[in-house]
Amino acid sequence: MVPISSSVEVTIDQYELERIVLIPSDTEAHDLLSKQNNVPRNCRRAITKDGNEYFPAPSYRSYGGKVTPRPKYLQVSAEDIVSNLEEQSKHERHNIALLESELIKMKEEKAQKDKVINELVVEFSRLKNQIDFVSQNLTQVKDELNQISAVSTDAITEEITHATQHLTELVEVKNALQHECDTIETYVDEAFQKYKEVETSRNSETTRTVLDEIVSIDNKLSKVNSKKIKLEHKKQELEKTLRSLETESDRQREETNRSFNQASKLHERIDSDREPELIQEEIKNCQAFIGNVESRVGKLDQVLAHYMEKKASYERAQEKLHKLQNALMGVITINFERETLTMKVAPGNKQAVQATESLSGGERSFSTVSFIMALWNIVQPPFYFLDEFDVFMDKVNRQIVLESLLSHAKESNAQFVFLTPLDTSIKPNHQTKVLKLKSPRE
Repeated sequence: MVPISSSVEVTIDQYELERIVLIPSDTEAHDLLSKQNNVPRNCRRAITKDGNEYFPAPSYRSYGGKVTPRPKYLQVSAEDIVSNLEEQSKHERHNIALLESELIKMKEEKAQKDKVINELVVEFSRLKNQIDFVSQNLTQVKDELNQISAVSTDAITEEITHATQHLTELVEVKNALQHECDTIETYVDEAFQKYKEVETSRNSETTRTVLDEIVSIDNKLSKVNSKKIKLEHKKQELEKTLRSLETESDRQREETNRSFNQASKLHERIDSDREPELIQEEIKNCQAFIGNVESRVGKLDQVLAHYMEKKASYERAQEKLHKLQNALMGVITINFERETLTMKVAPGNKQAVQATESLSGGERSFSTVSFIMALWNIVQPPFYFLDEFDVFMDKVNRQIVLESLLSHAKESNAQFVFLTPLDTSIKPNHQTKVLKLKSPRE
């Protein structure tokens, strides 16, 4: 005999009984586990009094079950053991089918994401080519601006050279005048000596001549000194201008070298014979055009997002249109006085409109489902029921109607229940659940 304590420990370890919550009703289980904030810590699943099984959010789901009065372990009857094992095997097969459907859906989503990634790679390559083209044009414009800067630098350098030559000429003139001044001073000294010699005979005619000559020499000397002062001022102004031009030349040279180095990093030099004014005008026009386009349609990332959204909507519409190629055209007449509604339908590609009494059973069912779906678009009940909608339809129309109903249900937040006695090819997933009754012969 196995001790009770050992059997309890094995059961707890294998089935994680400490992580299972027992809840009296389905309503309490739904309120507690459907929202992630309400889920108890370390709770893995919950079982209600009726045997229904609930899994907590964020992967909230539920499975129907039943309570059996027979014990699951330590049975005496072999038939009970076999019956329990068969039920457990059936439950596991159902779980495997669910997992396989989820795997198929994940593969489909992966294929769609791979397709989107490939489209984004192509779009990225196109944008990269555009960026390279714009960078090339920008580099060309910078090179042309550098040429303009180089021409301005050459003009400044030429002006500095001319000013330097002029300054050299002025220095030579100054030296010549200095030499002339020295000669005049020597001559004045000699005249002053003569003046002393003839000082005793001032009244004589020779003395007056010498004095007149001295006054004339003094006047010449004053003029020479005045001219010398003017030349000194002009020399200072020219030296100041020369220093300013040299500073500006150094600044222009540094700016040219820096711009040239930046342009060399972007692209090699491109020669152009266009005028700078034309290039500046073209740049302004391009900037104005880009600003106008962005003001009308938005930025590039916004346009791409809007395009992808419209593309997805277009593909969904195309898919629905393709499925409804065999749709029926019809007219609905409402008489408010008699409180009647009359529906006439043109089957297939026919132009004649017929009453629903003259249609076949499948066409009448197809028209009825279309009318009901149109009514669903204007009413919003919390749940929808549709019973035996495809009894008289053929296989093709049944598949079209079933896919249309499922598509409408997925786009809504309400709950839909479709009942049919026929077999369907619907695969259950996290949004769709298929329940089948057992055959009465079983």
